[in-house]
Amino acid sequence: MNGPFLELNFYQDENEQDFLVALIDCLIENGAKLSGKALIHRGPNINQQPFGFSSDEYKEEIEIASVDDLRAIKAVADSRLVQVPITNASGLTRGAPELVTVTGISEWAASRGDNHPVAIWASGDKLDFETLQSHALATKAYRRFITIVEQLAPAYAAITMECSLECPMDLRRDPKSYAFHDFYLSNQFFDDALISSVVDLCSDRFIKPLSNGVYISTSGLFMPKPPKRSSQKPDLSTQIGQLIASSERFRTYR
Repeated sequence: MNGPFLELNFYQDENEQDFLVALIDCLIENGAKLSGKALIHRGPNINQQPFGFSSDEYKEEIEIASVDDLRAIKAVADSRLVQVPITNASGLTRGAPELVTVTGISEWAASRGDNHPVAIWASGDKLDFETLQSHALATKAYRRFITIVEQLAPAYAAITMECSLECPMDLRRDPKSYAFHDFYLSNQFFDDALISSVVDLCSDRFIKPLSNGVYISTSGLFMPKPPKRSSQKPDLSTQIGQLIASSERFRTYR
């Protein structure tokens, strides 16, 4: 992949390998194709061991033929599924190599049993947001993201450029996040009070109510119709991160 990473990030309150396989299933239903490879960690009972980043340990490349092979891998105690190369996952460009990956969390959060976000990594080299073609690509990424959150209903999710989404424990520990510019919040994970507070804070931005939550674009970059000028403000993401981190759901999480 060339240029900056476009990342479609998802956090679900369940084992990250289970969500990774569910995400792969969803992507294939929507036109993505497996590359025939997967990357795993291997070791005695490694599936039950906490870890921070997939790069912390050697990643072994193995051959796969179907999603059933991925299910078989995650069922084995001595293997941990961490990455799956795939094409057309983000919806940007057909045939472009992309990656579905477990993303990193702090060793502190991992040792306390938090789950890892799962992300689609795609090349963002054509997303300069200055041309109609670039905005058209951003809209494709937005549509793919909405399809995923409507089908899988993660706890929360975000579209980012070169910026990963934090797990709850890491966000609670340091809420100064840069991930909440284009994001989704589940109404099954968060209470109405938190979602209302975030919507009120972003009342002058693009807000799309969904049956299972809400999508908000404060940047104006990833939405159906781009604005005349984007207005991404890092401090607004931080304010949103602070609201989420101080919510009842996060204060009592794990």
